[in-house]
Amino acid sequence: MDLDILFLGTSGSMPTAHRAPTATLVRRGGDRMLFDCAEGTQR
Repeated sequence: MDLDILFLGTSGSMPTAHRAPTATLVRRGGDRMLFDCAEGTQR
């Protein structure tokens, strides 16, 4: 079973014009888990 790690945002706590706040998505099989979700991740 593959494990994928996707960096959805790599900025600090404040978004910039070119970078979103931090969030990491881990995918394994049919499961998806979000880690370190800053404000605005749900958009």
